[in-house]
Amino acid sequence: MTKTQTILRLAQEVADRLPGMFSKKGAGKGNKFTNHYMTLLNRRVTEILGSEYVEQCISGDTKQCVDFFVPDEKTIVEVELSLYNVHTNLDRDIFKALLAIDSGHQIHTLFLIGKEPAKRRHTQPASMALINWVKKYHALNVVIEDIKKKGA
Repeated sequence: MTKTQTILRLAQEVADRLPGMFSKKGAGKGNKFTNHYMTLLNRRVTEILGSEYVEQCISGDTKQCVDFFVPDEKTIVEVELSLYNVHTNLDRDIFKALLAIDSGHQIHTLFLIGKEPAKRRHTQPASMALINWVKKYHALNVVIEDIKKKGA
């Protein structure tokens, strides 16, 4: 299992143990919930893989950090729980990856993890146009995977 796959597995495990993972929360409560989820996930990733993969600031002087950076797999992993929404941070995450590439990091994959149905949501034309453009002009593969409801 790759480190990226391990992070996805841990993201799912943390989600499975967290009550209310798939309930709507709204802006304030949602942000607090996401922060709590990321604290738990960062702790698990640190226990299993080490702290050198967690919250890495690799985008030059911008101070933009990515959730996880796996340099030996040339992969950035971003957790965007609301990736299933109409308005997401897909473009922002892609831009952070491009800044990291511009800063000299070898990155071939931006791996996004969102709550189901994020993967399906981004098969729509606008998302696919952006994903295909960044692959064509920057050789950056964008992969989206879902955190699924427990038992799904």
